[in-house]
Amino acid sequence: MSEIECAETLEEVLAALRWIPENNESGDIIEVNFTGEKLGDDYQIFESIAGSVENESFITLIGDDGETMKLWRWLFLDGNITEKQGKLIFD
Repeated sequence: MSEIECAETLEEVLAALRWIPENNESGDIIEVNFTGEKLGDDYQIFESIAGSVENESFITLIGDDGETMKLWRWLFLDGNITEKQGKLIFD
């Protein structure tokens, strides 16, 4: 059995997928931090839990493709997830 199949909590599933959750005092996940290399479709992972995520929550990511910095946000609205692209502006 895989680590994901053996997981008993959402935190264990996220950790197996390289997303380390941080919980508040009430036990709610308030932050996730990615570690490691991208191995799959992370959008699909979060799409599967979107119905259980607090409305208007978001995950913001900064990455690069070797040439340019990329910025994007996964926004949870009304039980769905939407991906938004962004850009960094320096003055």
